[in-house]
Amino acid sequence: MIAFKDFVPQPLNYTGPPKGLFGSLKVPQFETFEEAVAAANAWIAQEAIQVIHLETVVLPHLSIQDAKDVSKTAQAIVEGHKVAFWEQFVRVWYEAR
Repeated sequence: MIAFKDFVPQPLNYTGPPKGLFGSLKVPQFETFEEAVAAANAWIAQEAIQVIHLETVVLPHLSIQDAKDVSKTAQAIVEGHKVAFWEQFVRVWYEAR
């Protein structure tokens, strides 16, 4: 059986979802993609994972209300005043035990 695990750059200095009128205009700062790769490498080594495939995934986020929520994906079209963010992360496909 195969499975996958995603390694997403985590938000820095995370204090929760934006608050107030101008809170949503602030662009959250994230770890680098290289840090996500390092986390994937550490997990693979620590768990002795049998890797099948590694891939870089890039998904558009039309808006991010909460920097920890990477599950919301939509079209990459910027409509009106919305700002588009792109989420790049590492996906590891592996043989499940």
